[in-house]
Amino acid sequence: MAAAHFDPATGTYVDADGHRVAEAEILALLALLIDVGQTQVRDHTTDLVDGEITVAGWAREVADETTLTALCAAALALGGWAALTAPVQRAVADLLAPSHAALESFAAAVQTAALSEAQIAARAALYPATAWGVYQETRRQQRAAAGVTQERNVLGGARDHCARCLEETGKGWVPVGTLSSPGSRTCLSNCRCRLEYAAVPVRA
Repeated sequence: MAAAHFDPATGTYVDADGHRVAEAEILALLALLIDVGQTQVRDHTTDLVDGEITVAGWAREVADETTLTALCAAALALGGWAALTAPVQRAVADLLAPSHAALESFAAAVQTAALSEAQIAARAALYPATAWGVYQETRRQQRAAAGVTQERNVLGGARDHCARCLEETGKGWVPVGTLSSPGSRTCLSNCRCRLEYAAVPVRA
């Protein structure tokens, strides 16, 4: 990946030998970015439980890690940091708005409820995981701008998929923008579905 460059026409990375980098490799990198963000959040939660930071300070750290992880995901979808224009950053902020609002409510619960470190850490780890949905939606916008017209959902991750993901997958190929974005469905940031694209109508 170090020598790879992004091809906006196909929405793929191309290595130094001219070979397209498999999507599975890109998604593995995305998963690694999320894992790093979750590790940072767990460390901040330990600091909170140990009394080294306040709940307000902890919430800010979680929000910052969530935003950073999401921006990394958007950059991965678009070909690099140079693609993170002001409109893209605003779009990412809009995608994260529900998560940040939920984090404020969660912080209030942490302040008043007797929650264990494990309980706080488990829920807090869901926030950086929103980067998966940010990647999928940012990539959808990139592919639409490149002229693709069709999309379909591909199940991923858990063996037991939520009903909404199964419903979206069952629709097969549909016009771009028809499907709900992974991460916005019943399974929220646990979702690991992905969207595939085609430039012309595809028969199911």
